[in-house]
Amino acid sequence: MRLFTALWPPPEAVAALTRALDGAPPRLPDGARPTDPSTWHVTLCFHGDDDPDTRAAALDTALARAVAPRLRIAGTGTFPGVLWAGVEESGGPVLPGLAARAGATGPRPYRPHVTLARWDRRRGDATVGGDGIAAGPWWTPGEAVLVHSAPGSPYTVVHRVPLCPGTPDHTPG
Repeated sequence: MRLFTALWPPPEAVAALTRALDGAPPRLPDGARPTDPSTWHVTLCFHGDDDPDTRAAALDTALARAVAPRLRIAGTGTFPGVLWAGVEESGGPVLPGLAARAGATGPRPYRPHVTLARWDRRRGDATVGGDGIAAGPWWTPGEAVLVHSAPGSPYTVVHRVPLCPGTPDHTPG
């Protein structure tokens, strides 16, 4: 099964992002495919083809007593062929450590984001004006989820790992 571990934003964060995009939509290259808001998530780790039971057991161990970060969606950017919304943290960078505990490794640094659209990299890039989208509401995920993704099918949550409530180092303004 093709698997990834993610944090799902709550409905109020999705609604705020949807409103922000309706107010100032980015210009996308021809052939761009916007992602469905019901699938918006913050990927911690893409596992690829893996056994769900083995991965679930590994996540239970790796994320035991992991503190949930306080997050909000803000700003936009691009990777080749991808338009994304940024993810800010309150109280210091917890997400990179959480991603590493979930199994993320690789040559590129971890950049938390929500994928908004995809397109063929050869078609150019999206145009994002100004600072992108305004910051949405703060939220704290209660769990990390192990998700099965298959082309042309909806995502299926196959396992949930509770996260511990944390106390941010400061209260955002």
